[in-house]
Amino acid sequence: MPKLDTTRFDYVFSYWIFISYILFYFHIIPYNPKYMIIAALFFTCIQVLVFILHHINPVRLGIFIMINILIKMIPLYTIWHKPVQSTDSMFYLGMFVLYISWLYSNDVAIFDMIQSYFSYRHMPLTNIILNSLPIKTI
Repeated sequence: MPKLDTTRFDYVFSYWIFISYILFYFHIIPYNPKYMIIAALFFTCIQVLVFILHHINPVRLGIFIMINILIKMIPLYTIWHKPVQSTDSMFYLGMFVLYISWLYSNDVAIFDMIQSYFSYRHMPLTNIILNSLPIKTI
């Protein structure tokens, strides 16, 4: 398997969920991503805990948290009152299977992908913001 490309946005499932939120919010798709956002928030809390335990750079951690507030907390707040249907769960289960298939078709080892989520290597949006700052961070 080739080395995991940590700059690819399409390898981060949270971005898939965020795109589905935008499509739902603007009534392009009928599938409410509320439970997926909640699950993603739970996963993000675990990530933040791991990052804190590994003494990740505070600037990097702060930017990561701000991005996750923007792509998870705010979207969740805007759709909190919307009801969830059983078809929503089926749609997002299918989307997750499609995501795994996408990783597989791009020769991404699932174990490497999971491991990258708990390192600061695979944070495309965070890394773009950090690289544009006039200060140097680790």
